[in-house]
Amino acid sequence: MRSDGVVVSDDRHRTGGSNKPGNGGLGEFGWHGARRHGGAFDYDYAWTIDGRTCADVGVGRAVVVEPPHVVDGVGRMTIDVFLRDNHVAPGQPMIRVRYRYRIRPHVVRAAIVVTELCREGRCGWQGRAYVKEPKLQASVTGGGYSRLAVLDADGLVARNTLEHGGSPCVWTGVDARHQTGQCDDPARETVRFEGPQALALNVRMTAVGALWQSGRGLDGWALAAAPRAAYAASDSLLDGVRWACKAASTGNALLRRWELGGGAKRGGTYVAASAMFPAWEGGRGFGDCEPLSRAFGPRGESWNVLASYWFDASAA
Repeated sequence: MRSDGVVVSDDRHRTGGSNKPGNGGLGEFGWHGARRHGGAFDYDYAWTIDGRTCADVGVGRAVVVEPPHVVDGVGRMTIDVFLRDNHVAPGQPMIRVRYRYRIRPHVVRAAIVVTELCREGRCGWQGRAYVKEPKLQASVTGGGYSRLAVLDADGLVARNTLEHGGSPCVWTGVDARHQTGQCDDPARETVRFEGPQALALNVRMTAVGALWQSGRGLDGWALAAAPRAAYAASDSLLDGVRWACKAASTGNALLRRWELGGGAKRGGTYVAASAMFPAWEGGRGFGDCEPLSRAFGPRGESWNVLASYWFDASAA
């Protein structure tokens, strides 16, 4: 909630999966999971797994590591979220996401550590486990925002360098099911939700001591996954479309972009909109681009991200 009393992000009563605009809150982690079962991709053995779903697939448990308290005027809290599919024993997670919060008067910072807990993809039973499109998200479900813009470290609008003819990284679209905006600018640092009469919401995502696209943090996972075993050598027709999935390697910069998406607008502003910060993109959903679904890394492999959230005067 902003200081003007307007609720900006509320993920408690959402419907649909994590790729739906507005879902994910500020900092949800999730991925497209799959298990090897037989000789072909099987929807019964593939899922969207995220930190807002508490069921057989999703959050197995959460632990408050550091209870909320205040030190020198700074609020502190640390929580671990353990995620899993339904092919592991109860209490046997596949990934741990640790959120270490520092809450100041005008900014909330979170050090986020994603730790893999499988052993080279061997998690539980019934087939090797694969991961596609591991990502963090920032989503709004109100706030009076009409566009999303990506800014670089100098506060200037970032620009695409690989596609779209150097176009600015700005999104005002209204149907994320058919099209979203991507930003491949290697200097990108912040996504800004802007509105004509609203305090802008800024979401900065970086690695520790470096920009996002630095081969560190979640971006480092994309590079590490490139030589690992793929679920399949080519995309199947299971979802009705066979395509090249933009690139064959998770380390390709075309797959390591940020993604902006919005749903319907009411009175010119979004009902819901999202920014996604993937290690690598995975296609349209959990049921396509099997070559980009890669085996997990070694147990204990960790990826560190620094997130900051704050409001200021909107530029829109």
